[in-house]
Amino acid sequence: MDAPANLNRRLKRKQDRLNWEEFNLLENLLVFCTQKEYSVPTESRVSFQISGETRDDAICLLFKIDRQPDYLIREQNTLRPDYLALYMDSVECIFTIIEMKGTESHNTRHGIKQIVELKRILAQKFANSFPLGMKARFQGILLCPSTAEIPNPEIRRQRDNGFIILPVTRNYRAELFPYVSKRITKDDSYEHQTPTLKVGHGYLENLLINYALPQRLGKKEASGISLTYVLSDTEYANFVAVNGKYAVSVKQNATSNHITVLKEQLAQFPSLKKIPVQPLTDG
Repeated sequence: MDAPANLNRRLKRKQDRLNWEEFNLLENLLVFCTQKEYSVPTESRVSFQISGETRDDAICLLFKIDRQPDYLIREQNTLRPDYLALYMDSVECIFTIIEMKGTESHNTRHGIKQIVELKRILAQKFANSFPLGMKARFQGILLCPSTAEIPNPEIRRQRDNGFIILPVTRNYRAELFPYVSKRITKDDSYEHQTPTLKVGHGYLENLLINYALPQRLGKKEASGISLTYVLSDTEYANFVAVNGKYAVSVKQNATSNHITVLKEQLAQFPSLKKIPVQPLTDG
């Protein structure tokens, strides 16, 4: 199998538009919804950013979920929160659903419903596609102005069901890294830290954010995840996660060491290090 050329040109032509003919929901999430910037614009009088030290042994990604009118969650009347943060290190894998709301009580109650609905959808979608049985934790953040009416009964109800939602009231930009990078508990409350812009990305973060090809070069699977990531203009890696089986297949030049680098990077995560990384063979 000859490696295709001009992969970098394909990346440059990548459009910010979901592709439902080629990809399922999780694939569209990973290919098109990752945010290059970890500071979001103001909405409902609030905004936030996610800082944090750049590390190769941790991954922190931010996804935009409410992509009007190019919806990731397409079903009519389905509730859609604003953002999703993923944090993974050697111990944890945490999905934090973030909804930004104004001050009115009916809006903040609606925000809780939006967070809960995405948690339900993601838990179902990831059931058969999450690497090697790693148990992902889901939690939520409701971000509102300081004068907002917080729906405490709804938050307590979710807490009693094992789902923690942290209300954050802040009139200026909130710094959420300390909360998306740990398990939020019922006793936590927001303590503001001066935001500092995240500079650079670790190896895997950079690959996931900037190098997902908008077309797959591997086999399209009936379910699960099958994606292609560009390594150079003629080299790439296919990632497949289907029915509890996972693999990375790499097309590399004779003088490249992408397979070695990927193995070293994945080895820093206990639940990822067993994923086989192998040369892509013909046929």
